[in-house]
Amino acid sequence: MQFGIVAILISILGSYFFYFIADNDRCVKIFSFLGINKTVNSNIFDNTIDKHHGAWLRLYISEEKIIYTGELVYVNEHEGENNYYIVLKNYKRSMYDRAIDKTYQGNKNWVIISTEKVNRIEIIHGDNSSKINDVEKNKIKKIINFFKKFLPIKK
Repeated sequence: MQFGIVAILISILGSYFFYFIADNDRCVKIFSFLGINKTVNSNIFDNTIDKHHGAWLRLYISEEKIIYTGELVYVNEHEGENNYYIVLKNYKRSMYDRAIDKTYQGNKNWVIISTEKVNRIEIIHGDNSSKINDVEKNKIKKIINFFKKFLPIKK
């Protein structure tokens, strides 16, 4: 009986511990170096948005031919899979062919957009974003591996 309780406690604490290890940025980099690119995140935004430096988004709503560009505040999943609310602040609206707003609305004005009618999302990261640095490092590794594979250098 005691063994069963101890086993249950160890499994609960172990899974909790391994979740935080897998979600840690340093561990993700180690896993990526080892060729393990799976994440524990449930949606694509957690994998593509830099949590520390933030990001700007450009949302294209094709039915209305409107583009929203603004600073990402929050993303929340609603009504099932792959359907989100995106909250932007300091946003600007424009049509596909002309500007609606001449300037950004400021930090006091926010907009909530459902991704149901959005057909494309562009993510704009700053130069200090860890996501951009990770992508650049992976590109360099792939180029080096390509040359190592097809153009072996003899010593």
